[in-house]
Amino acid sequence: PGWKKILTKSGLTEEDAAALLEYKAHPPFRVFRVTPDTEPPAVAANPFPIPEFRRHGTGETEFYLLPAVEELRTAILDEYGNDGLVAQEFRSDQGPCHYGLYGLEQKVDDIGPSIDSLYLDTGQQDLGTLGPDDFFIVYGVNHQQTGKAMYMNITMYGTTKQIAAHQVPDPDLLGSAKDYLPAGYPDVDKLYAYKFARECGEEENCLEVPYGCPGMAVDETAYIIWRNYLEAATKTGADRAEVILDRVIKFSPQD
Repeated sequence: PGWKKILTKSGLTEEDAAALLEYKAHPPFRVFRVTPDTEPPAVAANPFPIPEFRRHGTGETEFYLLPAVEELRTAILDEYGNDGLVAQEFRSDQGPCHYGLYGLEQKVDDIGPSIDSLYLDTGQQDLGTLGPDDFFIVYGVNHQQTGKAMYMNITMYGTTKQIAAHQVPDPDLLGSAKDYLPAGYPDVDKLYAYKFARECGEEENCLEVPYGCPGMAVDETAYIIWRNYLEAATKTGADRAEVILDRVIKFSPQD
């Protein structure tokens, strides 16, 4: 009963809490450790040789789109600048999910070591909470459209539970920058601008972030992750130096 109270306070319904405790008490699987009964070899074996890594990068960059990204930023700020809102700007960078064997080499928790994806996030920046009148506009280059990723998505998490209810995949990003840029703008489909809010109403290109779990509690600090899988030309993660890092603007009431 005590654990059920704790779990329900974390956002789970009483039925979900009971189901979780039942799952932990009677897990539907067993794990066995098999140990050979032979003597170990006198010389240490190498059962898991390190494979050759694919090379990152092509020498081609997204930076021809930098002026367009700056114009998109200005258009977003202008769109909400007359609504009495305070704007805070943040940028992404490569987070703890490094390429290759960085975590093993440095003896640190690398969370999601990968060769095939360029993970970006807002890192240690304080994005604050997502209140009922706050919203985030995530914008930048659609890396899938430039060939720097065969698939990308964007996810907002709360730093406490880190369990998102939804994500925004690249097909949903396509054309979203048209909400802010004039008709016929060059390369508009290579850009995106997507809103994260508690309520979207009938608004398109907006993701509602629910309270509770999965989702983000009212007092949880937000952070955002971009996943960019497999540059088509190299069949591995894109080179960070060749992409325009994604950006975020948070809009909040002045009080």
